[in-house]
Amino acid sequence: MSSTGLKVQDEALRELAFGSISSAYANLGGVTLFDADIVTIGNNTDTDVYVSFDGGTTPHKKLPAHSSTVYDYHANSLFRIAGTQIAIKDNTVAATTGWVIAEIEYS
Repeated sequence: MSSTGLKVQDEALRELAFGSISSAYANLGGVTLFDADIVTIGNNTDTDVYVSFDGGTTPHKKLPAHSSTVYDYHANSLFRIAGTQIAIKDNTVAATTGWVIAEIEYS
């Protein structure tokens, strides 16, 4: 196996419990500390959620209940810039169980 000299590292897991998710955006942890190559968002609640990558100003993605998605920016030589604030809000139906997480990988 050869190495390109890059290593994958992880930022701290970001998590919001269902009781912290409402119709107003809530920050999912702090801002990203590094340019993110891969962002995984998991929604283990019983309601759909909106995901914002600008701190709750704009809904960018909708994630169905009990689902997750992986944004692999690195595959296209892209990245999500350091300082990005991920925020979550519900789809007008309050969650009664679960959590939403974000996993950030960078190199």
